[in-house]
Amino acid sequence: MEDSSIDFNAELQTKIEDKLIFINDNILNILSDAVPEFRKSLETVVGALKNAGILNEDRYQSSSEPHELKLPPDDEVAEDAVTDEISFRLSEYLRRLEFLENNYNIAPDALTIERCRELINFYNFINWERLSPASSSANVRMLVGVELAVQKEDDSLLRGIVRDGKKQLSDTRDRILCGLEDIYVYLLESYKLEIRNRVLPSISIAPEAAAIKPDEAVLIIKKEFRNEMGGIPFINGLVRQIVDEDFSANFEAVRLETILRIEHNNTSITSDEADFELDQIEADSGLLFEGFRLLSAAGPSLLQISEKLTRNSDIIENTQLSFFQRLLRFLSGRGTGSPERIYSVIIFNAEDETGSKLKIDLNRFTAELKKEGTMLLALGSKSSTARLELEQGQDLEVLSELEKHLKRVFRFQSVLPAVDQHLKEKASNSMRGSMNGIKLDLNDIQSCIIKANKRRLEYQTQQNISL
Repeated sequence: MEDSSIDFNAELQTKIEDKLIFINDNILNILSDAVPEFRKSLETVVGALKNAGILNEDRYQSSSEPHELKLPPDDEVAEDAVTDEISFRLSEYLRRLEFLENNYNIAPDALTIERCRELINFYNFINWERLSPASSSANVRMLVGVELAVQKEDDSLLRGIVRDGKKQLSDTRDRILCGLEDIYVYLLESYKLEIRNRVLPSISIAPEAAAIKPDEAVLIIKKEFRNEMGGIPFINGLVRQIVDEDFSANFEAVRLETILRIEHNNTSITSDEADFELDQIEADSGLLFEGFRLLSAAGPSLLQISEKLTRNSDIIENTQLSFFQRLLRFLSGRGTGSPERIYSVIIFNAEDETGSKLKIDLNRFTAELKKEGTMLLALGSKSSTARLELEQGQDLEVLSELEKHLKRVFRFQSVLPAVDQHLKEKASNSMRGSMNGIKLDLNDIQSCIIKANKRRLEYQTQQNISL
């Protein structure tokens, strides 16, 4: 495995360097435009709402400049204080957006992993296209009230400004988040590669032992990390990824996931941004296979989410059992397999603002996620049997297969937030600290769906033109 690790490190180095080139050539320009554009769009909407008397001037605004990207509070307020409070919170958010523009250098060499995560959380403050009265966020529910007030106004100009402003905010926010997530992946994988180059050569880890007890391998790396990495923080989860990539039973599949994650660019590049022309893509079925390549990048996210949900459920189920219940489960033979886990979750429909209850067999659901993630990885690889068989089919067969996988992934992407929320609600505060979030994975999946579906539509457009 030592020779394969050397080859893998070399491949990682190349992919990370390519990622940095992509970021410098494309993403930084996009972010330099999108960051001030987002603030200006929000200022326009807030200003129009204040002029219409729907929002108030912020009477509590501090005269001092902010010194951190602290999000406004999201707690409940009394009904008679809603207008004042949401006015205050939006004003505070705008002030910090301006602080960000003036004080943050959003570039790979200027950001740490923690600082990049902070920026992602900051722009996740509000999803402007999903303002739902059933949201768990008090701020979102207050903004729904603001929207209802706008709809009651006779002023069509105001309604148009708010509608267009929301769309602009949503589009710009998506561009910023995608760009930041590309930078985030680069920082994470660069951190891991530095550990491989500086720490791993100084230690000895038995592959068989590490495969059985990965946490012990993490501790071995941690001891040497302090000597080799100076004041750089030790990130347990990323070191565990290194152990999985080098020593787990399915290390080859895990390594492939890592490579694909680095190769995948979350940032959508338009034709003028990337000097890209549609006719550079092979016409007809070539568009469909390009769609498969783009959708296959969702494979690693589906596999990761499957593991995270299983791990989160384990934390909840095992913690809720007493010692004697766990002992009885083990003695009866049920401790060696996966216990039955049937959850009732609420799926929210944003279009008609209704919710529907759905029963989820978590074991079956995570198995389906793994199966689809593995299949997508295979369909995205030109040398796989599944891909070679697909290439033998007619265009309509390929189109049908792409649509089938798009629908599957979209269904997963629609249900997953509800499953994640259900597990969080079942967990205590102490449990939540040990649970893994899936928000960034869901963003990746959504980006893949959008890009792959665009290729499908382009193919169908070409067919209509040719007819």
